[in-house]
Amino acid sequence: MTDRVFVDGNGIWIEGVHGVVGYPWAEIMDVGMCVLALPPDDQPFLYLDVSHSSGEFLELNEDLDGFPEAVRAVAERAGRPVPELDELRRAGGCVEICRARTVGG
Repeated sequence: MTDRVFVDGNGIWIEGVHGVVGYPWAEIMDVGMCVLALPPDDQPFLYLDVSHSSGEFLELNEDLDGFPEAVRAVAERAGRPVPELDELRRAGGCVEICRARTVGG
């Protein structure tokens, strides 16, 4: 089974062989889209950085099934434009997709 990420009315989740883990919307502080340059050739790699109210976080990488759909769902829930993944990959850095006041329950 391949891990997959999904977003629903309850929160952001990752499902794998050991079950489902994630955070409910009421506990999510913000969600950012980040680009990491991976060695040895600095290949750009996208991931969602989901910050929890406890200070913990989830990093959900673009290799997960459902990644583009999860990015779209978070942006739409926050009322923000859906980020263009290829543009972000070229630009690098991190972009905030939403804050607690726009995603929280």
